[in-house]
Amino acid sequence: MHNKINKLLWIFVFFLLIFLALFILYNEKSDNLKAYEKRFYYMDSYIYIKLYTNTEEKAGDAFDKINLIYKKYHELADRNNGYPGLKNIYYIKNNNEENEYLEIDYKLYEILELGLLCNKKTNELFDIKLGNLTDVWFNYKNRLISKPTIDQIDKINIEEVVLKDGSILNNHPNIDLNGFIKGYTNNIVKNYLYSIGIDKFIINAGGNILVGKHYGDGKYIIGIEDPTKNDLSIFLKVLAVEKTIVTKGNYDSNMHDGDKTYINIVNPKTKILSDNFLSVTVISPNPIEADVISNILPLMKLEEALEFVESKKDVEAIFYISDDEQVMSSGFKEYLNK
Repeated sequence: MHNKINKLLWIFVFFLLIFLALFILYNEKSDNLKAYEKRFYYMDSYIYIKLYTNTEEKAGDAFDKINLIYKKYHELADRNNGYPGLKNIYYIKNNNEENEYLEIDYKLYEILELGLLCNKKTNELFDIKLGNLTDVWFNYKNRLISKPTIDQIDKINIEEVVLKDGSILNNHPNIDLNGFIKGYTNNIVKNYLYSIGIDKFIINAGGNILVGKHYGDGKYIIGIEDPTKNDLSIFLKVLAVEKTIVTKGNYDSNMHDGDKTYINIVNPKTKILSDNFLSVTVISPNPIEADVISNILPLMKLEEALEFVESKKDVEAIFYISDDEQVMSSGFKEYLNK
């Protein structure tokens, strides 16, 4: 009799555990989620994040980790500040040691390797070594200097980035990672969130927008700002899930010169700013790819830019040429908010 009671008790406990497991699984997968929001400031941009999850504790732990990720990559890419013990971009630029090669942070080394690979894959339109050039145009944009002449621009020194076995050649290159550091970091944050079971989220890193799965059955609505107005007007809305949407454009009132309007991206071949479009918006499932492509399309003429986009799988773009003319790639219409 005693053995029979024990057996029944174990059967009860077994089914109770199964019930509890199914209950937890159901609650984790249900759409009864709450939204939690946080804002950080890194990489010269406010970074707005909204997570959809079941508990405040889980959201809080995720925000703590996300903050550390953005902080780490902000410091690695910082061109203007050094940090104790961190061999970052500033360290490379300002190091006066006589060693032939400098050992740098291994994460930064991986970023630089990717930057050089992107340079090759974009016919050298994407270039991380243009810090001396971007500094000059930054100073001009902020009216700290007069507009540089072609002769002055041609005399600006640009050192190659040479990597070897975790180290960089000590030739004081002025590296600028602004072209893809947000996309690179967003990709790390995305992978982290998926790894902890949070796949519904919105990240807006200074106009570099990344969305996960939708918290309901729909898609996120993302507004694209009108580059001809200064009042945050939206000229187009797109619908997306698990995509990155990046817009580069004339959103700075200082980027006008006579009848020309510039996008604050330096063409490494002409060494001047782009004036081909008022804005370009790129949509891609890959945050790094979206960032890189959004930096090179403004440097191309329209026909070349469209051909480039059409050659890429799952990449679409819209080009704002004027109030009367906006041109889309062939698959962009599927993202329109009809």
